[in-house]
Amino acid sequence: MKSKEFAVVVLAAGKGKRMGLKKQKACIPVDGKPMIVHVLNAVLPLNPAHVVIVVGYDAETLRDTVRAHSTHTIKFVHQKEQLGTGHALLHALSPLSDFHGDIIVLYGDTPLISTGTIKNLINKHQRKGAVVTTLTAELRNPFGYGRIKRDKDGYVASIIEEKDATEEEQKIQEINSGIYCFRADNLWDALRLITNNNAQGEYYLTDVIAILAENGEKIHSIAAPNSREIIGINTNEQLEEARKILGEKNRRHVGQTENIF
Repeated sequence: MKSKEFAVVVLAAGKGKRMGLKKQKACIPVDGKPMIVHVLNAVLPLNPAHVVIVVGYDAETLRDTVRAHSTHTIKFVHQKEQLGTGHALLHALSPLSDFHGDIIVLYGDTPLISTGTIKNLINKHQRKGAVVTTLTAELRNPFGYGRIKRDKDGYVASIIEEKDATEEEQKIQEINSGIYCFRADNLWDALRLITNNNAQGEYYLTDVIAILAENGEKIHSIAAPNSREIIGINTNEQLEEARKILGEKNRRHVGQTENIF
């Protein structure tokens, strides 16, 4: 089946305060390239119709970094106040108001995500005619991630953020990667309904899932083939892990190339 047109929104407005950073987190180099460049390199080969990046903290640095590494047409929108992922994504409505296809949502601090995984997400979403498909993963230690709750038929019913999860919900090992494929019109309608009535006082993008499920929509999912792909860089330890993984991957690639001769 031929893939239908899709757009990409990359959320990259965060400051990285947990890492004590003085510069834009998504611009930190991992194996020689800024994190956000790894993300763009994973999705641009799939030829998205539009690419929108939501910027916020140190926005000019991020814009300059992207422009220095990519000749692709990319639109930037500015989130002045960081009030949560749902609030950030709503900023992309303006440049995509006339787009009615599917929208892939990615994060600027997930440098390990692969083209193959994004392609599989889009393919399943479009093959099923889904309103939303979320990328999940199983983790032995799911601390810090939103947990996937399923209904009796196995579809995603809701995503519970760590800080709002009960003790029982925190035992769930299937986690939300934060990477989704949405049908555009359904996404914008649901985003307008979310509130900030939660432990962090933020507008969670994850609340869109529960809203769509309550409206009778089936929430599809696909598991990442390797849970390392969905690592978001929120600590210096995660940054070092990502650098190690990409370094090992590139050394294997070089070794395979050398063996050809």
